[in-house]
Amino acid sequence: MLLLVEDDAMTARTLVRLIGDGSEVVATESATTALELVRSRTDLAGALVDAGLPEGPLAGLEVARAIRETHPECPTAIVTGGLVVDLVNRAYLLDVPVIAKPPGRAEIDRFLGRVRTAQPPSERAHAESAAERLVENGAREYQLTERELDIVRWVAGGHEVTAYAANRGIRRSTLRTHVKRILDKTNAPNLSVLAIRLLRGDST
Repeated sequence: MLLLVEDDAMTARTLVRLIGDGSEVVATESATTALELVRSRTDLAGALVDAGLPEGPLAGLEVARAIRETHPECPTAIVTGGLVVDLVNRAYLLDVPVIAKPPGRAEIDRFLGRVRTAQPPSERAHAESAAERLVENGAREYQLTERELDIVRWVAGGHEVTAYAANRGIRRSTLRTHVKRILDKTNAPNLSVLAIRLLRGDST
């Protein structure tokens, strides 16, 4: 399922036409409805999200953030007619590309290529749950706190630790403190090594 979040009817029709008939597209003009879909659907294969929605000028970023939290590997792009610095920088921290309006065939084809090469949602969910169990089992042996475990999960999921603070809304100094405590408890040289160790089932 491709999620299209766009409150301009003409742009929405253009995007649906560019996407073509081969994909199931669920369209909404509301960030509130989009968030409900993101949290309830397990078959999300990709998302195109307008930055400015009825709920606010950057409401689309909150939808993108929710997708990153619940479907971290789901290809997602922000579509906008106003390339303001704050929007571009915040999208970058979420690892979400920004497409300027009006989108063309080349941009949408590139996005659909990312969707096609991504792991199918069902396989992704199975792999993620297995990996998460390994990480949690190993981390439990180190007596990590919930926040510390969340940071390890984030890194084990292939994300940059530097993006964690912006994604979770905490200070970078706080993140550095958590990372230091994790490394002290696990005697690991860095979080990437720790994540690999846990994913292999080796917590020693």
